Amino acid sequence: MAEYARRIEAEAFAIERVALACKEDVAAEVSVSAPPVIATSLIGPRLQLLKESYPHLRLRLLGESRTVSLPRREADIALRLTRPDDMSLVMRKVGTITYGLYASSEYLASRREEDFEFIAFDESLDDVPQQVWLKKLAGERPIVFRTNDLAIQCTAAQAHVGIAALPGFVGCSYGLQRADLQKASISRDVWLTFHRDLRDNFAVASVAGFLADCLRPERTENQTAA
Repeated sequence: MAEYARRIEAEAFAIERVALACKEDVAAEVSVSAPPVIATSLIGPRLQLLKESYPHLRLRLLGESRTVSLPRREADIALRLTRPDDMSLVMRKVGTITYGLYASSEYLASRREEDFEFIAFDESLDDVPQQVWLKKLAGERPIVFRTNDLAIQCTAAQAHVGIAALPGFVGCSYGLQRADLQKASISRDVWLTFHRDLRDNFAVASVAGFLADCLRPERTENQTAA
């Protein structure tokens, strides 16, 4: 019975996707899942442009770190920092986010490099690439503050607590200075993906184009000198 129920559920989600795909205009709601840092810093500030271009389109933007299920319609479009492996999805690389080490200028001016302390995610995010990279650079030097939220890391760095691994555009927006430890950086590709059933839908295509524009290189790179 459970197997039959799973098949019925899968067919129900497929009917929903086909119903959305059949709509020929942008008078629809499109749901987008994106990492919080992308949703807040890169998409949010440009929403007025989307509204001006498509005034009848309704957007639901979910800032979340988890990997949503597109086949189950937890979202219509997802931005991810890892390449999806589900062959039912359309996917394309739309940008690259470069992480560097950032701290307040006061903190960097008051300490020698060997005395640096670090700000990191908590243990629930120990496996993300920028966390692994930060811990490798820190070596024996202490991690003095942990949190599960990037914005809290930024405010801790502003408060002179230590050095955090941040996207360049985020570090600059908080007025932080680049710490050139071995001129270190790490990059993560951003993938835009949606179910192949929606590839001909005008509303989904319009939102996908808008999202790709939000991830253009000049928006994701460090804009000020360290």
